[in-house]
Amino acid sequence: MMASNATAGHSKKRDVLDLDSYIEEFFRTQRFDKTKDEESKEIRRLRPDQIEVDLGFKKVIREDVTKPGLEDSDLTDDGPQEAPVLLYKTEFRNSTTGEQEYNISAQRTTTSECQVVVEKGHTIGGEVGITLKLGDIVEAGAGINKEISVNKEVGETIQNEMHWGIDTKITVPKNKRVIAEVNVREKQLTATYDITSTLKGQVVAKFLNTKDNNAMIVCFRESIHKIIEWAKKKYSSAMKHVTVDSTSKTVSLASSVTCKFRYSVQQHVVITEHGIEEE
Repeated sequence: MMASNATAGHSKKRDVLDLDSYIEEFFRTQRFDKTKDEESKEIRRLRPDQIEVDLGFKKVIREDVTKPGLEDSDLTDDGPQEAPVLLYKTEFRNSTTGEQEYNISAQRTTTSECQVVVEKGHTIGGEVGITLKLGDIVEAGAGINKEISVNKEVGETIQNEMHWGIDTKITVPKNKRVIAEVNVREKQLTATYDITSTLKGQVVAKFLNTKDNNAMIVCFRESIHKIIEWAKKKYSSAMKHVTVDSTSKTVSLASSVTCKFRYSVQQHVVITEHGIEEE
């Protein structure tokens, strides 16, 4: 039931719990199987694979709390990687005996991105569904939102475009050439975040007859804390990152997410003057 696989290109073993499978088993074994004798003979004769369970989570309220992220550099001696990136370069040559003036106008675009991998966590309703608050690890002006939604276990990349430009005048003295460059500083870093997700509310399970154009057989509702409480008793080792509070009727789940950031900051315009004979 539990997805816990090493992904190609990713060395860590992931521990991601598929809550839907446990929830479906609960409704099949603890609700439908115990009441199906009340259904018609035709329904009782259906095989399990002829009955589809449609789970609904609209009545389940979710709240995510993110602990401050931890950079890799906090754990090792390796700091964030930084390197200059050339966005624009042009040269003006003046072989005359007087000054010349030129207008420079150029626009360039870079892409800021955050690659997300869920190392430990869960899926519900077919997706991760975590709201992750990045905090101050990524500096302001990097083009990455401070809050992102994580829906996939692995392979999710959030991207935003950053626009850079130059619009100025250049004076080139006689018998000189002037080179104008626009650079940005590209930064790469990796950070890990721990998230606690709290779930509360009712799950709806509709049982459908696939032999009869998915006609609804019966519908059940149950509090998610009671479902997970049952699952924890049956699958205690798989549910080690899950706690249930019967008093508040809530389920708490621990997650760990790794984010790999790459973004550009701090535009630099460099203008240098050279003699024509220096080529």
